[in-house]
Amino acid sequence: WSLVVIALVTLIPPYGDPGVVLAESRLPFCSREIGGPAPEGFGIFGNDQRLLNTLLFVPSGVLLVVAAMRRPAWALLVVPLGLAFLACYSGAIELVQFELARIDRACDLTDFVDNVAGAVIGAFVGLALALVLRPWRHR
Repeated sequence: WSLVVIALVTLIPPYGDPGVVLAESRLPFCSREIGGPAPEGFGIFGNDQRLLNTLLFVPSGVLLVVAAMRRPAWALLVVPLGLAFLACYSGAIELVQFELARIDRACDLTDFVDNVAGAVIGAFVGLALALVLRPWRHR
């Protein structure tokens, strides 16, 4: 479900119906600037878009590690593969934002970095949580 929430938050137009976004008015490539094309963030989330992008992926990282720790022997393989999947998922979202200018979202390398950082932070939080919950006992 956390992946569905991520898709909804990142792919729904931020201000309702964006109207017509002409192909000529969009950037011809993803922004590679640190801070991106909208560093002040979107009005619906306040002024810290980067923090939101990071926090959005934390639950996925937590759930990944806690679920993987049900079988600790597999966790060494599953967690890195899961983090790689989350990085690819973030990249796919940025690609969709780039290709569908109509949704009035910006493709941004900074968003990708923030998303992956959130997943990694979530994995560390999940590790700490797994040590407390010890999910491997409940098989």
